[in-house]
Amino acid sequence: SNPKNTWKILILPCALLLLITVIFSLYFVFTLKGDGAAIGTEISNSVPYILSINYVLLLIILFLFLYKDKIKFRQIGFTARGFTTDLIIGAMFGILIFLLTKFVFNPIFLNIGGNGFFNIKRDNGNLLLYIVSVVVLAPFAQEIIFRGYGVMKLQSKCGSIMAIIVTGVFF
Repeated sequence: SNPKNTWKILILPCALLLLITVIFSLYFVFTLKGDGAAIGTEISNSVPYILSINYVLLLIILFLFLYKDKIKFRQIGFTARGFTTDLIIGAMFGILIFLLTKFVFNPIFLNIGGNGFFNIKRDNGNLLLYIVSVVVLAPFAQEIIFRGYGVMKLQSKCGSIMAIIVTGVFF
């Protein structure tokens, strides 16, 4: 397997999210003719779509890397035993973080003059898409990339502790 793949996979989440956000932003700049307030509102309202597209593309690319490197899920720590428990615990923490962000941190940032973390219109289904993105897709992709693929590939090159530190920094 190509050692450069490890670095590509570790950099990919940030680069892909940046690229998708820039594409959405440019679309709004051109369609809204430079109206800064409207562009900010539309980008904020598009966060669930941006995140969903990002994580779906990220998972597809990641599966291609795993296939190319002939790595099976059990090699990166995914086994059938305990999967349901891990999934439930992960979802509970994801929901907790979402609720804290929505009902605690978001109002704080709005009160100090910020735009908040997100602005989701409940009437158009964005809330469900946002929750699926944040609670299901994001943790699954991040676990595979950072704790699975990244740590596994770097352990053989620089040892366990350094692999954990490096993937933690990228995370």
